[in-house]
Amino acid sequence: MSKRNDASLQKITAAGGSYVEKTKGQVKTKKHDLQYRVLFDKSPLPMLIYELSSYRILDVNEMAVLHYGYSKAEFLNMTIHDYRPQKDVEEVNKILNGLIDKNRAYQFGVYEHLKKNNTTINVEVSGYAITYDDKECMMVVFNDITEKEISLKKIKDNEQKLLDSQQQLSLIYNNVKDVIFVISIEADGKFKFLSVNQAFTDITGIQESDVIGKYIDYIIPEPSLTLAVSKYKQAISSKEKITWTETTPYPTGTKIGEVTVTPIFDQYNNCMQLVGSVHDITELKKEERQLRLLESVITNTNDSVIIMEAEPFDEQGPRIIYVNNAFTKMTGYTAAEVLGKSPRILQGPNSDRAELARLNEAIRNWLSCEITIINYKKSGEQFWINTSITPIANEKGRFTHWIAIERDVTEQKLAEQKLNSSYKERNEILESIGDGFFAMDKNWVVNYWNKRAEIILEKPREEVIGRDLRDIYPDIPGRATYEHYKKAFKEKTVQSFETLSPAVNRWFDVMVYPSENGLSVYFKDITERLLHSKAIEQQNEKLRTVAWMQSHLTRPHVANLLGLMNVLKNEELTEAEKGEVLNHLLTAVNKLDAIILEIVENAEEIKYK
Repeated sequence: MSKRNDASLQKITAAGGSYVEKTKGQVKTKKHDLQYRVLFDKSPLPMLIYELSSYRILDVNEMAVLHYGYSKAEFLNMTIHDYRPQKDVEEVNKILNGLIDKNRAYQFGVYEHLKKNNTTINVEVSGYAITYDDKECMMVVFNDITEKEISLKKIKDNEQKLLDSQQQLSLIYNNVKDVIFVISIEADGKFKFLSVNQAFTDITGIQESDVIGKYIDYIIPEPSLTLAVSKYKQAISSKEKITWTETTPYPTGTKIGEVTVTPIFDQYNNCMQLVGSVHDITELKKEERQLRLLESVITNTNDSVIIMEAEPFDEQGPRIIYVNNAFTKMTGYTAAEVLGKSPRILQGPNSDRAELARLNEAIRNWLSCEITIINYKKSGEQFWINTSITPIANEKGRFTHWIAIERDVTEQKLAEQKLNSSYKERNEILESIGDGFFAMDKNWVVNYWNKRAEIILEKPREEVIGRDLRDIYPDIPGRATYEHYKKAFKEKTVQSFETLSPAVNRWFDVMVYPSENGLSVYFKDITERLLHSKAIEQQNEKLRTVAWMQSHLTRPHVANLLGLMNVLKNEELTEAEKGEVLNHLLTAVNKLDAIILEIVENAEEIKYK
């Protein structure tokens, strides 16, 4: 409805919009106004008229009353700001104040309006400047687009969700570890690859470009091809998902896969595609074989294997959930007799409590532990057991079980006890002998040093046990003793020698016995004996000197005696001559006797020197 500027027109009433006719032109105007009135009142969209200067509402139609919830009387007591949020008032004022051309239609845009019940709606507002009741007014039409925007938002949200879903599906499709493929069913009944994901290339080693658009005959080798075709046909005929296990050689190696195909049908019930997935279970199968092998080992090993629950841990200890056959053979208990019980049923009076306490502490701290203790068979018989226990964690790192490996070491312990007894007996002998004794291993490290060695060599055993002999006696490598030791090591022959030890300034008679483990060295202090022998030798030498010297003194007198005695044998001698010879003989004997006494005196002097 346009503004009226005809001066010949005069309105009679403002509220009804009807006018008194003065001329023929006024009849035409009234008809136009009646048409406006019908369009305004019966418009399917809310409409109202407000004064531009005061923003006061002058008229509203029925749809405005119905849509906003205000009565007509309430509307006529309102301004256009009363049905707007306060935050929009200033902006609306700026727009309305900026209107210049009041003789054209305006599209104001979309604004928030408030219904009487405070419900917010989004309204598309358009208007036209008019003169109403001699006032400059604006007639506005409200198009509530709230539902439309909600619908559009839903559509956009759905489109975004669809896009996100497609992106996610694409991401999943190309990043899942399982092979995913799509196969079309061709008119000739053959199967052709339409799509494969990245996992297909990663697992098989065949590039996507070498697969897409190719018949499966060119990609899947026999005998897997025949199996796959039969399963595809089975899925199509049964209209159900089919799963089977397939072993196929590929460039990356032979793979074992769990294959699943699902048939896709169109609206005419024709199978158009097969969507398949392959879960690579190659490693799983290897692990299964290893587990079966491990199970076989556990079942058939001679060591007892016990598996226990990790929790709950109470005073009775972990509960047994598995024992192997070796356990029954070792203890006499059947599996049924021990399942649900604690391994403590094997312990008894002679079980080492200190070792059990150490085991207990390890279990409470989730630590591996190894102990050797006495256990008891079902019959009550004692036996030595070496137990190694280890905690087992699940894939999340939580400990769930304990595994104990037990070995009967009774014979070993008895042998150790016998050996220890033998060692004790040997040590008692070595400690009681009068000779010094020490032993060293192949690395020259001293591992035994008896008391006599401590006394003779003046070194306590705690200073030498565990040390290299060459560190104890740094000067030994330069001595003959060292060469004897090396020869014993090298030739495995007994070495016997005498040596002077500078460390204690004593002489020793040494016997070195080699063995597979090192050298055993016996030594005896012979210093006094050597000194005594040397003294005797020196005395003998002196005696020899004296005897030699005295022999030179006695030999002339002995010769004189022999000569005189030969003269006496002459029968022609007179009695006077014989008497003279006897006198000479007596003189010679006396001289000889004096010499003999001198020899005796000299010998006595040598003895006491």
